[in-house]
Amino acid sequence: MDYRGCRGFVELGDVARAAGAQVVLREDPNRFNLGVPGDADILGILAVCVLEFRSSGGDGDPGTTVTLRSTAFLSDEAAISQFGKLQASANTIVLNLAPNATLESDSLGPDSYLLIANDDRLGAIAASRVANTVTQLSTTVAEDRSVLLDAASLLDLARFVRANLAADG
Repeated sequence: MDYRGCRGFVELGDVARAAGAQVVLREDPNRFNLGVPGDADILGILAVCVLEFRSSGGDGDPGTTVTLRSTAFLSDEAAISQFGKLQASANTIVLNLAPNATLESDSLGPDSYLLIANDDRLGAIAASRVANTVTQLSTTVAEDRSVLLDAASLLDLARFVRANLAADG
């Protein structure tokens, strides 16, 4: 994986095929970002990559998005800790959005989950830990309730990303 260039995780064409629609990559010069100086060391973060793919909405419509956020930690233990925090947060989201939200553990294999919300602009989140990395793919819901990727397609894309991470390790 190339965290500095955010390459090797998933490409524009992969997301377009999964969505069955035209998507664009939101160009963000800060997509490689370690946040506030010093925090990365405290949290044991080695590198972060964020990619946002969006539908091409028209006339000011923001469309819907699929966002990949992958964080490489200095150790497997730091990644395990962060994954635990994300899973606890997912449990809280499910409690707050019940009965509309569901959480399925190990949906991508060990150390993974799929959160389906489809409420409050959040579509779904597929998260997994591979060695010292924690990766989330998330979708947003448009005002008309449409999504760029449904939960099954998001899960397929997350499997693809996880396989790329595992092959790289």
